[in-house]
Amino acid sequence: MGVEHERVARSLIASLEGEDLDKDKIDRAVNLFAENARFHTYAWEPPHVGHDAIRAELERQAPLYRDSSTEIVSIGSTDSTVFVERIDSMKIGGRPITMHVASVCEVSSDGRIASWRDYLDRKEIETKLAIDISTISNVHGMPASGSRRRRLSH
Repeated sequence: MGVEHERVARSLIASLEGEDLDKDKIDRAVNLFAENARFHTYAWEPPHVGHDAIRAELERQAPLYRDSSTEIVSIGSTDSTVFVERIDSMKIGGRPITMHVASVCEVSSDGRIASWRDYLDRKEIETKLAIDISTISNVHGMPASGSRRRRLSH
């Protein structure tokens, strides 16, 4: 099952790549998730649960990112869990950025994503964008997703 589960993770990543994140891409991405899936924009924050919440989060992010591409550095799986090491490149607020990301994807028995968590290096993003990551949702003055954003200290 490993290769099939890895294919699901690769499909989500591919669905979010491109010049912009339009409605069709968002629809394709959301359809890869199980009905009550959990999507963590940042693994340390509460998840967006279910199709409506995941769609709303992707729609919130859509105007922030452009020209998105991903290089999968490594991918592996055990049972229904897929681990992906990747390098994401995009423009945020018109500024090009490349960041290292590790993702953990849990695939349900019906072959859909039950959970997706992204782990990013906060310092890398803050340094490259010259912002506090707790304000990343406000790059274009857009509110953070819900009132859940909080300043983290290391």
